Amino acid sequence: MKVCIEQVKVTLTVKNLAPSWLACLLAGTYWRNFAYPENAIHDYSQVPHQCEDAVFTNLVDKIGPLDEALAMMKVAITKDDKEPDSNFFISNLDATKVSVINIKEDLTDVG
Repeated sequence: MKVCIEQVKVTLTVKNLAPSWLACLLAGTYWRNFAYPENAIHDYSQVPHQCEDAVFTNLVDKIGPLDEALAMMKVAITKDDKEPDSNFFISNLDATKVSVINIKEDLTDVG
């Protein structure tokens, strides 16, 4: 399968279907999902500085605890505070955190 994702990257860039950084972002996501972190890091490192928010937004769903996910999204927001996906994602995480706090308080009141 490694050859296949590398061929996708080449095809996307050679045929000008996507910028090379986007092809690397997609490949990094593939590697991350299939447990090849070294390859993911290599591809993610190819994403230019001005597009790093996409990498952080992409990584946040693999982070376990809610507070860690929020911290990662705050980094993404500092990279580009106008990116709709980052703002949508951090809003959902904030709402989830509030819901978890409310549920914990309700359970404490019952017990």
